[in-house]
Parts: sequence; structure tokens; C-alpha cells
Amino acid sequence: MRREKKRMMNNEHSDCKKEKTGSRKYELILANLHKEGFYWQDDPPCGFSMSDGKKLLCRQTLLGYLKTKWLGKDICYFPQMHSTNELASRLAVHGASHGTVVMADHQTKGRGREGRDWLSQPGSGILLSFVYKEKIRLQDLFMLTMASSVGLVQALEKNNGLTAKIKWPNDLMIKGKKVCGILAEARLCGQNVDHVVVGIGMNVNTKMDEWPEEIKKTATSLNEVQGKWLNREELAASIMHECEIVLDRMQKKGKEEILQRWRNKSDTIGKKVYVFQDGKRFLEGLALDVNQEGALLIEKESNGSVIEIYMGDISIRANEEG
Repeated sequence: MRREKKRMMNNEHSDCKKEKTGSRKYELILANLHKEGFYWQDDPPCGFSMSDGKKLLCRQTLLGYLKTKWLGKDICYFPQMHSTNELASRLAVHGASHGTVVMADHQTKGRGREGRDWLSQPGSGILLSFVYKEKIRLQDLFMLTMASSVGLVQALEKNNGLTAKIKWPNDLMIKGKKVCGILAEARLCGQNVDHVVVGIGMNVNTKMDEWPEEIKKTATSLNEVQGKWLNREELAASIMHECEIVLDRMQKKGKEEILQRWRNKSDTIGKKVYVFQDGKRFLEGLALDVNQEGALLIEKESNGSVIEIYMGDISIRANEEG
């Protein structure tokens, strides 16, 4: 993080359950945020509204909805910060427990895949990152993204009655538009995975008419889809609960069941797509399936050969959408 003008922060919601972790390192990291552009003031009550009428998340209300065993039992919450993934990774390095969650109402330097920015409106979305410390093989890292996307789809179905689809590699789509993205980042020690941070950014009460035209063409929000204001605390708790269920299932039963659930919810398999890498289109063909590591199998339109795509972005061809 670079030094910049100090940001207003909320003291109560910045505690990281220190009474449970007992880690002095947490206190040092959070105290150092003051030097890196943040400072604290007296806490507003839960439901505190910003100047534009949007309400801040309430950590205590969220905890009241939470039904998890390990995911979200330690929660760090800030009204505003640079990046939830960045802080979650720092906390993980210094002893944060498995399942620790970092949440923000607004990110000033939110990240998407391949270094892209993740834009967010204050007081409107769900921005959270969680620390995953279960043993996982390097070649199975992408399974955390796939499993989390399945959990997100389940949360939207159960909590909101919405049908979402998963676009490879990491987007949730509703009616052909992106509503949520996932960014998983791993810290390696040699060939071993020390921990993974899974970041989730979801447009909940986002007013899409406030976005640039190019974003409005491809993105949407739950508020826009359902035409009503949604309870973000309840939905965030549901997301943690469903992700925990799917991740526990993967640990106990292996990844084949998760892969099949992902296939059933896929917005990609069976469609003709363009594949982009480094911003350039280099391939087009039919998306056949995913392999055991989550790579997308593409039948090339040019010669019918099948190749595995481990990284990149796809665009579903216009006549294939829907």
C-alpha cells in the first residue's frame, strides 16, 4: 500500500476478534494501517447511513445470521480500505486462522484477475476475502475458485431465489451479465501451498446507472435484477455458509462431485467461445468440458483438435448467449 490521504475508518468493525486469536501480530498489523493511509474515529451505530443514504454493513447483524463452523468465525471489517485480499493475505502470513474473513464496504484499490481493477460503489456490494489453510495440492488450486463459485450460486438460489450461472473461469452471471467475480491468490513455500486467499466481489444494491456505459453493457446487480433493496448482511452470511459446505464436501469427498456441480451450473460448456490471453484473441471454438484441474477444453474451430486452456478470458459468441 502506498501512503495517501488518510481515510476514515470504523473502530469497532476493525477489530479482528483479538479476544479469540490472542495474537499481538494482528494488533501490530492493524495499528500499522494508520501509517498507511487509515485512521479511526468513534463508531457509528449499526445501520449508520452515509451522506448518500446508503447504509454501512453491520458486523454484529451479520454475525447474528452466521451459521458456519469455521468460515467467518474471525471477521475483520472496515467501511473502506484498499483491498480485502491484500489485508487477508497479510493476516494469513502472521497467523490468521483458517476461515478468517476480511470485509469492506468499499475498496479503493480492489483487484480483479490479471491485474484489472474491481470497481465498487460504497455501501452497495459484498466485498469479502477469506483465508483458506487446509492442505491442497498446487495443481488443485483452481478448484477453490470452482468450489467457491458453486457455493455462491447455491447462496443466491437459497437466499434470493435467483438462478445464476458460472462463466469460466471465475464469474457469476445472471441473464447474461456479470454480477460477481472471484479472485483466488495463493502463497507458496517452495512447491507447497501455505495458504490461499479467496476474494469475492458481488454487486448487490449497486445502482448500475451510475457506472460507465461499457460496464453497464456487461454487468448487473441483484438490485437491478430483482428490483428491490437486499439485506447484505443476510446474504453475506449465506455466502459464507454455502461456501463452507461446498469446501468441506470437497475435502471429505474429493473434487469430482464439485466438478459435476460446476458443470451443471456452467454458462460456458456447450457454447462457442472466443479465448483471450494478454488481452488478445488467439482462439475460437466450442467449449466441451473442464478437466480434473479445472482447465477449459476447447475444440478448435479451425481444425477440430482439442486443447486445454489453463488461463485467460473467454467471450461467448453473440449467437450463443442466453
